[in-house]
Amino acid sequence: MKVTAHAAMIQFWCDAYVGRVGAKYPFHGGKDGSAIKWLREIYSDEDIRVYMTAFFEMDDPFFDESGFALSAFRGCLPKVIAYVQKQKPKADMNGHLPPCRSWGECQSRKLAEAKRDAS
Repeated sequence: MKVTAHAAMIQFWCDAYVGRVGAKYPFHGGKDGSAIKWLREIYSDEDIRVYMTAFFEMDDPFFDESGFALSAFRGCLPKVIAYVQKQKPKADMNGHLPPCRSWGECQSRKLAEAKRDAS
């Protein structure tokens, strides 16, 4: 039997919950299923998995108090997205990732890029 992407996302959530809380998630089909559907309409499944993982990894008193409910995840999603974005490396002023550690390194990379683009 083939598992749908929707069912796989529900399973991902439930597994992550067990990993953090140590008990089975009390999934409410209508409310929680709708939340997963809403998320999948807006974000890619890959992004949702990243956000869910971050939600369970974040040390946030509100998340603890909410019992790590899917409704809390949905309500705090902007906070989770901001947390994920802050974890990503930032490019330097020339767009280099990883960022250059010195001015000289940046100049060398710019020169190498210019030579590559000219060929």
